Amino acid sequence: MPRPEFRFYLDCALQRLSAEAPRWYTRVARHLDGLSIAVTVESATVLLRFDARVHRCESEGVSIVEISAERATLLDLIDGELALHEAIRSDRMFVRGPVAAVVRFDSAFSTFLDGAIRSRSFPLLVRSLRNGTCPWKAVRRIEEAP
Repeated sequence: MPRPEFRFYLDCALQRLSAEAPRWYTRVARHLDGLSIAVTVESATVLLRFDARVHRCESEGVSIVEISAERATLLDLIDGELALHEAIRSDRMFVRGPVAAVVRFDSAFSTFLDGAIRSRSFPLLVRSLRNGTCPWKAVRRIEEAP
């Protein structure tokens, strides 16, 4: 069975952050407000936009910032085994865009990870990303738990 597209993981993670760690979601939204970021993971691209503190994951559009990485690199970033600047310098992550927009992305990514560790869904979502399984099933298990 093919892995779900990264867009589903990203959308699910942001929805769970909004529900479970809303202060951090609001901070991420503030950093990214008005930006459009093309995120490519394993040749699947998602366009992430934040407008009026609401995110959208779209399949096409014009981006201000472009980011590309392999799933393993994202997992290393999430696991804290790799810093964002190290991933970029070692060519494990490609980033292109105006400096100010890239700095905003960097701040948003750090804020996202800070909030994610406060989200009870995040460990299951990371496991789902690592195993290539459906992120929505992982969330359903949490929502159904007492």
